[in-house]
Amino acid sequence: MVLIASFMFAPVFPLSEGFSVDASAALGLDYGRMRLWASLSFLVGSLAAGALLTQIDAGNAAWILASAQGLAVIATLLLPDEPEALRKPKEPSPGGVLKLLFYSSFSLLLLVAGLAQASHGVLYTVSALHWRSLGFDTLMIGFLWTAAVSAEVALLAFSNVVVKRFGPEKLVLAGIAGGIVRWLGMAFATSFSANLVLQLLHVASFALTHLGTMHLIRQSVPEHARNRAQGIYSALAGGVLMASTSWMSGKLYGTLGGLAYLPMAALSIVALVGAMRLFGISPRVPRLART
Repeated sequence: MVLIASFMFAPVFPLSEGFSVDASAALGLDYGRMRLWASLSFLVGSLAAGALLTQIDAGNAAWILASAQGLAVIATLLLPDEPEALRKPKEPSPGGVLKLLFYSSFSLLLLVAGLAQASHGVLYTVSALHWRSLGFDTLMIGFLWTAAVSAEVALLAFSNVVVKRFGPEKLVLAGIAGGIVRWLGMAFATSFSANLVLQLLHVASFALTHLGTMHLIRQSVPEHARNRAQGIYSALAGGVLMASTSWMSGKLYGTLGGLAYLPMAALSIVALVGAMRLFGISPRVPRLART
C-alpha cells in the first residue's frame, strides 16, 4: 500500500512546482512566496505530528497520514479554475524532450542540481541519530529543524527581489558553495550553537539551489516541455540520486559517524565544478539552450 501511495503521489510535487513557476511568469506572481507555504506546511505538520505521537501509539501514524491526504483532496477540489493566461495551447516540437536532454546543457543542469540536493541524504536520514549521540534532546533537535525551515522561508518570502538582484546562476553557485561549508562543518561540529549556525545554511544548500534551478528551468526550457522537465528533475534529484545517498547514509554513518557528512561535501564539490562549467566560469560548454 505504501508503494502504491508513493507511486500515486510522486507526480504531485513536480506538477505543482511547474504550475507555480508558470503562474509566476504569466501572472507576475512571486514563485518563492507561493513555495514558502509548502515549507511552512512541512514545519507545522512535522511539529503537530510529533506532538500527536507523544500522545498516541506510533502504529496509528498511518491515520495521521491518511487524514492529511484527505484534507489535501478536499483542498484540491476547492481550487479555482485555471486562469485564462495559462490556458493557451502549448505546441510541442518534434523530438522536443530528446533535444532538451541531449542537444542542450539541460542534462548538465539536471546533474548539478540533482547532486546538490542529493547531498542532503545524510542530513535527512541520520541527522537526528547523530544529534542524539551528541547529547541533544528532542526539543533541541526540533529547534534545529525549525531554524533550518525558518531560514528557508525567510529567503522565499523575498525570492523575486533576490532573483532579480543576483540572477538564478549566482543563486545556484552560492547555494552549492553554502552546502560545501555546511557539510564540512557538520562533520566536525559537536556543540549545539555550531549545529544551529550550520542548520541556518539550509537557506543556501537547499533554498538558493532550488530557487535558482526553478528559475533556470522557467527561463530556458520551452513552455511545452516545462512540465516534463520539472518531472525529470524531480525524478532525478528527489528520486534516483536522493534515494541513492539516503540508502548509503546508514552504512556511511555506521562506519564514519559524523564524518559521514564528508562524502556529502564531496558531492557538493562535484556539483560546484559542474555548475561552474555550466555557467561558463571554467572551460566552457554551451549554455542552457532552448529547443
